[in-house]
Amino acid sequence: MSKVIYYHTNSFPEISERDEYKLATNFGMHSPRFRICFDNYFDLVENPFTEFPTNFTSTFEELTNRRAVELWDIGKPIRLWWSGGIDSTCALVSLLKTKRLDTSLTVYLSKASVQENPRFYDLLVNKKINLQWHSFDNYVYDNDQLWDGQTINVNGGGGDELFLAISSYTSIEDFFKIKDHDWINVMKDSDMLNTAEKYIDMSPYKPKTCWELLWWFARSIDDLLSRYLSPRFLKDPSVYHLEYPFFYTDYFEKWALSNPYAGHNGDYGTYKWPMKKYIYDYDKNEEYLYTKQKESSFRSVNKQPRYEGASYNHYVLNTIVYEDGTYVRY
Repeated sequence: MSKVIYYHTNSFPEISERDEYKLATNFGMHSPRFRICFDNYFDLVENPFTEFPTNFTSTFEELTNRRAVELWDIGKPIRLWWSGGIDSTCALVSLLKTKRLDTSLTVYLSKASVQENPRFYDLLVNKKINLQWHSFDNYVYDNDQLWDGQTINVNGGGGDELFLAISSYTSIEDFFKIKDHDWINVMKDSDMLNTAEKYIDMSPYKPKTCWELLWWFARSIDDLLSRYLSPRFLKDPSVYHLEYPFFYTDYFEKWALSNPYAGHNGDYGTYKWPMKKYIYDYDKNEEYLYTKQKESSFRSVNKQPRYEGASYNHYVLNTIVYEDGTYVRY
């Protein structure tokens, strides 16, 4: 049997009760893969923690352009899933900047995308970029055209994790609080605190604020739910390889480790500043640069419950997916 690339933790309550899983899920990592400290309970595809770079000088702009060129070099038309948010807009800008005459780009968007970033939508229209509209009748994971192998699907995956992935249930104000003696600003459970201390002891940058603590968790614990979007919902998960999260690369990780404080300029309003600056250099939208904040984009393109009381899990098809595309239904 091949190794696991995704699992749905709600299906394994006995595992999710372990202290390390409680730690991860407390911060919104719902299908965690622990890169240090803990056992590989599900025989997951390994993602060993990289060595800490000592002389990494590439800029964020250089790496973003490099990633776009790599995707073009695959040699297939690209469909960019654009929510209007910071991550996918940054990826889209890089593809627009590096697009060659012999390449084809389609922007897959919804009405929510336009609402989130109307000026960039106008830019796409003016540039006559090919647009494909998402709707619940043309649902991203049910649309066979998206998964027929003729194109690749690029999204902003890994953008949150590059700077800081954080659950929407955690107070924004906690990001910049100076820690108290036992980190009780963000953790109340004593077992969870003890587990967190193991991670803190191994951090090369000893956390002093909640931001720094959560940044280290984001670096050292993968969330497979974020890394692999499609295996949860595809009727045939064997085509998951046609999904390309833009920011999940070794060199972006090395950049993050070399720039642990690059995620902001001192307050939450500047969250993801390198991305926002990269976008601004292209579209000159000062409002987006200075006021745009993180929003949950996935909900706007995820199938919404159609009846009272339906849960998000109602639409999860697969509880576990293996590297070769075989799966177990939820």
